[in-house]
Amino acid sequence: LESADCVLTFRGHSSFVKSLALLNSNHFLSGSRDRTIKLWMVGLDDCLSTFEGHADIISSIVPFGRNRFVSGSHDKTMKFWDVSSRSCLRTMYGHTGSVKSLTRVGDSEHLVISGSDDRTIRLWDVSTGECLREFGSRAAIVFSVTFICEGFFISCGGGKIQLWHMPSGSCVQSYDTPRISLAVACVDDERFITGSDRMLHMWEF
Repeated sequence: LESADCVLTFRGHSSFVKSLALLNSNHFLSGSRDRTIKLWMVGLDDCLSTFEGHADIISSIVPFGRNRFVSGSHDKTMKFWDVSSRSCLRTMYGHTGSVKSLTRVGDSEHLVISGSDDRTIRLWDVSTGECLREFGSRAAIVFSVTFICEGFFISCGGGKIQLWHMPSGSCVQSYDTPRISLAVACVDDERFITGSDRMLHMWEF
């Protein structure tokens, strides 16, 4: 990078921004404590569209193709949106606590995983709104879920990181952490990184 300067500032939300997602190469989405989701064009500081319907903070956004996305909120719901019509196609109910994190299942056009304050992880079919499976023992709040490869995803919650096998619904590996992990990202097929209070940790699968 030649410069570390900010090149553009996007204004429009009335409270802090909690989530961001790249919709395509030219557009991105932002979710806020102001209960709205906004669509922006890269390089243009004017908001293109505002999506309203959630009753609380927008905690996570996951794109599905170039014109649709799923949002998770502290209002305990998930919504499936169409950008072209600016409408909510479906609302998914089931969690009894804030939805903290979402991850799309690979290149699937209809599967998403959610993690929640209610200490559950759920697999959803966004085309029907149906919850297909519930994972976990309800032992701790789930702060983050991340799809890693075909059939597997990672969750962070409490003092553990867990590797899950989706077809069987079972935890196949568990890692004890010195601090509560709030976020996880894959490095490659052999390693991943978690973030906690002031620290990052690298792990091997």
